[in-house]
Amino acid sequence: MLQQMGIPVDLTERYFASMEPSRFMLNAIFSSTLPLVSISRFVELEERCMQILQMLAQHLRSGTDSASFVGKIAIAQINLIRDLLDHYNAHQHLGRIGFELCAFLYAFKYKFDPGFQPQSLDRLDLILHDCIDPSQLNEIVRYETPFGHRERQLTWSDLGVSTKLIQLYNDFVIRHTTTPDRYLCNPLARLSDRLDRALCFDSSTLSVKTLMRGVNQAFGTHKQKSILRIGGVRPYEALRDVQFYLRALKLEDAVDDLTGIRRYCELPIALQHAILRSLDKAAFAIDVGQVAAIDL
Repeated sequence: MLQQMGIPVDLTERYFASMEPSRFMLNAIFSSTLPLVSISRFVELEERCMQILQMLAQHLRSGTDSASFVGKIAIAQINLIRDLLDHYNAHQHLGRIGFELCAFLYAFKYKFDPGFQPQSLDRLDLILHDCIDPSQLNEIVRYETPFGHRERQLTWSDLGVSTKLIQLYNDFVIRHTTTPDRYLCNPLARLSDRLDRALCFDSSTLSVKTLMRGVNQAFGTHKQKSILRIGGVRPYEALRDVQFYLRALKLEDAVDDLTGIRRYCELPIALQHAILRSLDKAAFAIDVGQVAAIDL
């Protein structure tokens, strides 16, 4: 199609060969939907599809690497695929295929759309509800915290659906790629980056006072703000339950790349407690009180 617009084959090949892996995956899925757009006879989608191809052609002709323009193309592609999925879902039961497409679209939205509000699910939950039985999301995840063993159930909630979609996407790339870390959707990256800044000391001589100063500098006024972009999870809850998120999001094998989280997990429990107390004294007191009540 791009060749029909006067874009040389070698230019197109170089462009896609140099593309970041996850974005290449998005473009591959977008390309596979082109015949479906034509078959659907949905005029609006056909017009939007042509507009996206024209944007791609414009980008290739300009020869510039404008991140904002590339991002605009990605968002347009994602929204078109979502609306095409919505169109087909209204006419037939898509089942597992629809479930998997929702997972890919959610992961792409999370990765490429800075304005995306993940807790809203951007209508994907409505499509998902028609594709599967909600009871399929009722997965129990068992994990450890600095306060002992816990378990949580993924249910049909914003956080449960978001977590399950990312889990399904990450599981796919882990099973089908040789370098999954290049494709993963990783909501824990921002938390790990802040921990990296908080723990930029020699852990063998780390005092509680130094540690708390590092946490305050790294998190600052963001202690009560969402850190995962899913479910409005704040730093305290995200860090306390980090083993849950590593397991539920299929990121356990990526922990070596999450250096801040890895360093936190390697700290003695007393220092982990100090970090959590620094992030939220009230929540920490509740968790300590619950452990004390169990011990009684």
